[in-house]
Amino acid sequence: MITAGFPLWRLRLLIRTLNPLLFALIYTWQRDGDEVTVFGVSHENLKAEQYRDSPFAMVINGEGGVRRRLADPDARIEFPILEDLVAEGATDYVVMPLRFSDGQLNIFTLVSDRPGGFSAEALGQIYEFLATLSRLFEAHALRLSSATLLRTYLGSDAGRRVMEGLVKRGDGTDIHAAIWITDLRDSNSLAASLSRDDYLTLLNRYFDSVAGAVLDHGGEVLKFIGDSVLAIFAIDEPDQKEPEACARADGGNRIITAHRGPQRGARG
Repeated sequence: MITAGFPLWRLRLLIRTLNPLLFALIYTWQRDGDEVTVFGVSHENLKAEQYRDSPFAMVINGEGGVRRRLADPDARIEFPILEDLVAEGATDYVVMPLRFSDGQLNIFTLVSDRPGGFSAEALGQIYEFLATLSRLFEAHALRLSSATLLRTYLGSDAGRRVMEGLVKRGDGTDIHAAIWITDLRDSNSLAASLSRDDYLTLLNRYFDSVAGAVLDHGGEVLKFIGDSVLAIFAIDEPDQKEPEACARADGGNRIITAHRGPQRGARG
């Protein structure tokens, strides 16, 4: 777009996901930056005032796009993001809905810092190729969603194998690993004494803490079972590295067992 002469300073793309932890991923490119940055928007973020008072909320709610000529003396600066952009020298801000073939609304934003901002001709050209861009982004988003779902419900290793076509009916493999199991103490009494929403909030915080600790130490969460978490810490060289895997699995918790043997099924 820069090569084609568009006065683009920053481009941002919000793509909604099927991740149980993330509502969307936001990709940001800036002309004077070194790389594209990626930020995950959690489902909890949607309840925050910062999101509710943003043009993103308007677009996702189906209220159409937004344009603000920030350099105009009478420009409407009703969103906090616009105040930040004005302070950084932006002159024009455009938010366009990016609709996928299933009707899902995503977001495409453009910012200019050139005097006068975007011309009507430039915005018209962008609008014309937006449908093509949408199909391109949708193809990448579908693959990302597929990988996320497989990783979430099968585990990262099995999910990768399925995506690569390496798992078929009857396949199996040997997994050498330390098996790690934990559950929430006094879960039944907590469920009886707390409201449904409060209990689910507590359970989600617990799963976030436990799963995060497992991933931080190189483990893989296989499944959530009620209030329990089942994870493994793989042993690549069983004869040499079992103590190391058990140490990673320990983290102050008691190891249930170190298992050697075949595991059949989807987890491969």
